[in-house]
Amino acid sequence: MATTTLRVLVVDEHPVVRQGVRALLERGLEGAEVTDAASLQGALDDMGTKQPDVTIVDPWLAGGDVEWRGGRLEPAPQSVGRGTWEFGGPIGRQRMVRYPAGEHITVPRHVQTPRVRTLLAASTAVPVPGPAASLVMAPFQLALRTPLRRAFEALIPRLPEGPSDESRRRSRFVIECEARGEGGPRRGWVSGSDPYGLTARTTVEGAMRLAAPTYDRSGALAPSQAFDAADFLDSLASAGVEYESPPAAG
Repeated sequence: MATTTLRVLVVDEHPVVRQGVRALLERGLEGAEVTDAASLQGALDDMGTKQPDVTIVDPWLAGGDVEWRGGRLEPAPQSVGRGTWEFGGPIGRQRMVRYPAGEHITVPRHVQTPRVRTLLAASTAVPVPGPAASLVMAPFQLALRTPLRRAFEALIPRLPEGPSDESRRRSRFVIECEARGEGGPRRGWVSGSDPYGLTARTTVEGAMRLAAPTYDRSGALAPSQAFDAADFLDSLASAGVEYESPPAAG
């Protein structure tokens, strides 16, 4: 029986990080072909020859995040382009900032689009580590292999546990998506509360569907490829999730 070799590409500007990640992958993925690149552009140039099945990228290469543009991942422009967004209902107009979300990877897998941009309301944004963060992480990872690890392990239980149950219940979110094409813009939205608890509920729902005997999809799939989006959202209605999607085109 023929076997397929899993090809993994690791992209990071720091040699110690690339070497460490490669070593972990080669040890944990028997038979995998693991290669690396020192820059985003180098990775893009190598895509044709290395043809990785999985790419692990430090998004802060070249001093910023990346976005899907022109059919490939490109360094994101520094300006937001659209400084505000008009949300429906009581939220209203909000000032927005760029947000390096996973949709730059997942959406182009199932939607033919030349560009994906993700923005976050500035009032809810927290500072995102810049390029200096990767400089700190490398020695931190090395420190975990020394006796300092015990100090870190003793410190972790003393850290705050997170928001209280009441704070979680009061926390609400709205995600809006706008698609632009020849027929004009079309919008949809999803809203709910308690993002922490909903993440757990969503994870369990996804795991149960994947484990079902009737599940027949395979491979590396974006969420909307792995599950029917409307059906999955309907299953979260009891958790307070609501949504509205635009009517089908045509």
